[in-house]
Amino acid sequence: MPWFPKSMVNLPHKEYWLSEQQAAKTYAVLSARMMWFAVGTVAFFIGLGHLVFQANLLPQPRLSDGMWWLLVGYLAFTTIWCAGLLVRFKAPSGGRMIFSGNRSRGGREGDRSMFSANVFVGKMP
Repeated sequence: MPWFPKSMVNLPHKEYWLSEQQAAKTYAVLSARMMWFAVGTVAFFIGLGHLVFQANLLPQPRLSDGMWWLLVGYLAFTTIWCAGLLVRFKAPSGGRMIFSGNRSRGGREGDRSMFSANVFVGKMP
């Protein structure tokens, strides 16, 4: 993943996680996590293919209710995977995130809108 342009990587606190000190470790973690997501997705499609195969063996082809359990399992896996990614790339310790508002378009100072910018304050490890 290091060959991927930084502008194409979308992470919380991207400036910190893709800095020269953190980039190698960040790319290694992202690669490992993407590999696990690929494993989960392939497992979902293998299970779905198995259910389709079984359905086509029946006189009246119809997917079983197992499809819904498979889908719920995949959605749970995806939710847990995303939560793990957000926890792993949370704000660096030793500082805090503040919001600085933009007064354009009627916004008030400190508003958390799409016109605001996150600013990291404090020392970085």
